[in-house]
Amino acid sequence: METKRAYIKPLIFFLLLLCALVLFKVFNVEEMVRSGETISQFRTLVQDNRLIAVLIYEVTAIFCLAFLAFPAMIFAFLAGVVFGAVSGTMLCVIACTIGAAIAFLIGRYFLKDSLRERVMKNRYMALLFFGRKRNMMISLAITRLVPIFPYNLQNYAYGITDIGFWPFTLGSFVFMIPVMAIYTIAAAGLTSGNDITPYIIAAVAFALVTVVAGFLIARTNHVEIGMDELTEDFD
Repeated sequence: METKRAYIKPLIFFLLLLCALVLFKVFNVEEMVRSGETISQFRTLVQDNRLIAVLIYEVTAIFCLAFLAFPAMIFAFLAGVVFGAVSGTMLCVIACTIGAAIAFLIGRYFLKDSLRERVMKNRYMALLFFGRKRNMMISLAITRLVPIFPYNLQNYAYGITDIGFWPFTLGSFVFMIPVMAIYTIAAAGLTSGNDITPYIIAAVAFALVTVVAGFLIARTNHVEIGMDELTEDFD
């Protein structure tokens, strides 16, 4: 009986995911987001009613990022093109953070009980998401700055861990800023019609910050761990 109950929540999770995918296809969300016509309409709407444009962007982005394996960088590009470098970056980071928080809660409620033990049997997954040698915030910083795993899968995976909801949410917000800024600034520069040199410099600067920060965090916290240390931690 207990075994059957353990699979009820994951089953509900996959049914909800299936419903989200059906809605995604019915409303052709991917084509809407990617099309040049949508971008043009968004730009017009920003001029007519910026608040409505922001709300539509946020709701669409949050839904796609929380329930679908939709690349976050697409919404970063869209935000940069429609809202500009600075506003676009912050709106994208807010959407990504809320989407991540929702996915985290879904993972914690629907998947933690049934998948935690299975995930921990994989030593590398256990080291990254459950390792005792470093704080979970260090793992969060590394996976956000250096995307070892896809953004969407990370969110569900952290829901299985013991990291708190608010540390995860606030940490995700902070660590995603430089990553999203790279895409939004680049998109804003390419479509601004002005001199793109400042945009290129800013995008490259954020890229360097992201790479260097990820490298230093990994280096100072000894992420390059050998099999002996893996065995020591999880045997």
